[in-house]
Amino acid sequence: MTFYTVVATQDGEIFEHPEYRMAGMSGNEVCVPKDAEMIPLPEGSRLFTMPGVLPVGINLRSGSQFVPL
Repeated sequence: MTFYTVVATQDGEIFEHPEYRMAGMSGNEVCVPKDAEMIPLPEGSRLFTMPGVLPVGINLRSGSQFVPL
């Protein structure tokens, strides 16, 4: 299964970016979480924007690690 990077516009619209796979961090290394590490978003969870923070994801075609907005 492919999980996509979740990003937000400056207006606060939150969406999955269709060209970037979700990434995480292991120490200082960007990595792709394993499917077995994923859990459903718990009921009652909320998503929040983080102004000034750049999203990180893995480009599905080029392998680049940062999402240009």
